[in-house]
Amino acid sequence: MIRFDRISSRRSVSRKKRAGMMLVELVSGMAIVGTIIGVLAFTLSRVLIANEKSHEHVTMLASLGRLGEQLRLDVHAATAAQVTGGEGDTSRLTLTTDAGLVEFELAPTGLTRRVKVASGPEHRETYQLPGLRPLGWQLDEAGRQVALRVGRLAHGAEEDSIVSSQFLISATRKAVAPTVPATESTGGSDATPSS
Repeated sequence: MIRFDRISSRRSVSRKKRAGMMLVELVSGMAIVGTIIGVLAFTLSRVLIANEKSHEHVTMLASLGRLGEQLRLDVHAATAAQVTGGEGDTSRLTLTTDAGLVEFELAPTGLTRRVKVASGPEHRETYQLPGLRPLGWQLDEAGRQVALRVGRLAHGAEEDSIVSSQFLISATRKAVAPTVPATESTGGSDATPSS
């Protein structure tokens, strides 16, 4: 029986020790919780950065789509196209339409479209292109094919970034039928053209 008492007394002592948490358990639990919170905070910050970048990308694509559609409409309506600027500079495109002039002027982060009509006020529209840089206009010899050269910036939207790749936004002017002056018939006979 003596032996039985010793075993039961040891068990009661170990139960008293296990009633609370040890300092090592508390510290290790806090370290695990801290690690989980750190990983979650890092993941959340990455998700927020990705969300911001995707928002900028969607904004850029929408603006690029609007610009491409408007450029196509303006070039199709144009009767003449001219690229102007300084020496080696192709920063301005002027389109002559039946209603007036349409000018596209390049800026470091986008471009501005101005419509000048004789019977109304000037209309201005700005296209912001984050992450892109308009590089210049191209016009073929016949003046029918108009293209905007755009560069994608290597390091996001910083103005001093290097252009990593280029692409064209192009449109073709519709062929304008040449006007033939009417000729007066002489001799009083009705001449019918042969087919």
